[in-house]
Amino acid sequence: MTPPFSALGSIVKSGHTLPHLALAAAIVLAAAFSARSSLFPSANANIAVVAFAFFALWMFYSAAVAKLASGDFFASFQKALVLDSLSYVPMLLPLLVKLALTASSFGPEKYAQFGNLPVAVAFGAAVAANTAVKVVFFPKNFDLKPEGPLFTRRIRIAVAAAILIYALFFSVVSVMKHSSFNSTAFDLAIFGQTMWGYSHGYGPGFFNTVRGLVLLGDHMQPILFAYSLLYKFLPMPESLLVLQSLALALGALPIYLLARKRIGPAAAAMLAASYLFYPSLQYINLFDFHPEAFATPLFLFALYFADARKYWAAALTLAIAGLSKEHFPLAFVSVGAYISFWQKKKVLGAAFAAAGLAWLLVNFKVLLPQFYSGGGYLYASWFSYLGSSVPEIAKNAFLHPQLVLWHLFSPDKLIYVALLLFPLGLAVVALLGLPELLIAAPFLAINVLRGSDVTAAILYHRNAELIPFLYFAAIAGAQRLSSLLSLLKLSNKKIAAASLVLVAAVAASAAYGPFATIYDLKDFTWNEHIKTGRSLLSEIPQSASVSADPYLLPHLSHRKEAFMFPNPFITFMYGPSSQQQLQQPAAEILPDYVILDLSRVSPTYPLGNYTTFVADFVNNGNYGLVKLEDSYALFKKGSSYADGLCVLNGYFTTSAATVVKIAPMNILNEGNKRHLKGCEAFQEQELK
Repeated sequence: MTPPFSALGSIVKSGHTLPHLALAAAIVLAAAFSARSSLFPSANANIAVVAFAFFALWMFYSAAVAKLASGDFFASFQKALVLDSLSYVPMLLPLLVKLALTASSFGPEKYAQFGNLPVAVAFGAAVAANTAVKVVFFPKNFDLKPEGPLFTRRIRIAVAAAILIYALFFSVVSVMKHSSFNSTAFDLAIFGQTMWGYSHGYGPGFFNTVRGLVLLGDHMQPILFAYSLLYKFLPMPESLLVLQSLALALGALPIYLLARKRIGPAAAAMLAASYLFYPSLQYINLFDFHPEAFATPLFLFALYFADARKYWAAALTLAIAGLSKEHFPLAFVSVGAYISFWQKKKVLGAAFAAAGLAWLLVNFKVLLPQFYSGGGYLYASWFSYLGSSVPEIAKNAFLHPQLVLWHLFSPDKLIYVALLLFPLGLAVVALLGLPELLIAAPFLAINVLRGSDVTAAILYHRNAELIPFLYFAAIAGAQRLSSLLSLLKLSNKKIAAASLVLVAAVAASAAYGPFATIYDLKDFTWNEHIKTGRSLLSEIPQSASVSADPYLLPHLSHRKEAFMFPNPFITFMYGPSSQQQLQQPAAEILPDYVILDLSRVSPTYPLGNYTTFVADFVNNGNYGLVKLEDSYALFKKGSSYADGLCVLNGYFTTSAATVVKIAPMNILNEGNKRHLKGCEAFQEQELK
């Protein structure tokens, strides 16, 4: 044995507490230094403060373990310290990752693109691995804890409480986000207008003026008709947001039911809790409203029913979920594969797959072309490198696999997959469930084979159909991991496997979840600016047509003509092609009101685009400014253009609040410049 390992072995075998404490403390301090310098480079906290926090938490944790382990606290505490000397070694990972990234060609420039994400993920992995190792070496075997009616009832109450807490928290946050003007036209205004139209009897041919399409030609989502029944009684976007939060929360229930018979109720409850921390789930919940979100619990229930051999129930839930998007009938194929190859019911599995493929054919060959004026499938352009139609894309993917492989193994796609799998037990548990993971292949392939960069897809709703199959694989992987641990005759193997998933999910949520990246609860609270905006919105009659910026439009979408500014004046993200000009005569499509917030710009378009759109609209003599308060500008068709132009000129000349930096005298056409001559602000500029 080499000297370093010999020394380590001597320390581990020593019966004295102090060497173990010193070694573990050194590791913790090194990890603290890494975390301080990597995760909090701009923090004011001293390294000693961070190190002390690490040290105190570690001591408290080990003392708690010792107390749980046996009645002899001091002996158990010493054993815990012995274990810590080894199990805290993974805490060095953040430091090693940072050093490797800084020294390699991946950093520091490329490393900067990811911020502190690699270090945060490494730190989360260290904590998850440490926790799982600690659990495995608990002197008490909690896997053998009697599981009587009282114990099972408490577990069920815990799962129900977690579901309720999640649903309540995300309902409140989603409504706060919307009420504070942080929901967007794409997609809450789109679905808000459609729900309003369907609930008012306009039918499937209702033209969505936010999107510029009949929505069933954009995506085949007939399940929206069912949601429109709710809209008759609760005609507000908030009802959709609350319903979405409740639906996503309920996905934890089938996870618990699926896992319970494999790894016991306690470990199953931990997996159910981990689902509620899954970053992609939380992003889906907070990104406006999407009917795809309802497929997440439905697919999970379908997998539970199929696993329990309740095939009619599985078929029914798959059928309901299949109404959520045009390609969701693929789930019949995935579940059919599970029935055929895992349950050995090949005829039944083939029937499931055939039903799904037939439904896909109807969607893509009949229904979508019926409602999409351009014929075919609008989003075939996502796969343009493979062809221009769905059959051509499928054929070229088969005949030219090198194109598929190039997209599968590009860095952005690998990062995307890693972000999906990391919460599932550092990807280890998910990969142990690889056979079950394969049934997610159709949906995963659609996401990774898109021609565009899908790394950001973790932020949006396109993983709603993937999450159920990923968790199905994680459940199988947790069962296999516990079986592997049993070969080592270790305790708490089921709890350890589940704790690895739970802590990894919590770490992932903390590292790259919605509240660690793009959302801040402080932004969802009301202030005077929000109150002013809501007051101005109330001045727009319900019967009036309107064009509004992306943040304001979700509050104005309950009308037949609601446009996302700059539509309909400049075509942008409207209809099948954002490059085409509107064909209707201008007099027929000019909205009655236009309202803009000039103090902020939506992520929907860059600031440069917004500036161009506003500058173009300022030249539109059909509209006059009727109110300008706290950078909200309300225009009305037919009002005095000249009077409003003077107010706008003064605002753009003097306001520090506006993000739109334009000088009216420079952007107005010659015919409109004459209106500036009588403006006081313009005369002052001329004198200067």
